[in-house]
Amino acid sequence: MILGALFGGVLVAAGALGAVWLHLGFPTPVCRFREWTGIPCPTCGSTRLAESLLKGDIVGALAWNPLIFFGLAAVALWALSSTMRLVFGLPAWRVELGPRERLALRIGAVIALILGWAYLVWRGV
Repeated sequence: MILGALFGGVLVAAGALGAVWLHLGFPTPVCRFREWTGIPCPTCGSTRLAESLLKGDIVGALAWNPLIFFGLAAVALWALSSTMRLVFGLPAWRVELGPRERLALRIGAVIALILGWAYLVWRGV
């Protein structure tokens, strides 16, 4: 339960640091994979996604990299839920998955990664 709250703190700190970084006009990171191969990596567009989020452009952020966008949204919801449970003393949720469900989750994650990467290549991010 505390792990989610810690991730929430990391998200807030990273957002604040990113906002200061952009405000000071420091250079943004370059994707070495794309630089060397000419194709985007599965996380390409994440910096521009963060810039869009910091400007309040949710739709623009989603367009840069949907996989990272939904991953960040999931971590933010997990962090909020964990923090609220800690603050109000509520019991933690527990989800138990059987072998078939774990396999389906892994396969789904691989498919999401492939589709996300295909989207970035198609869009030319």
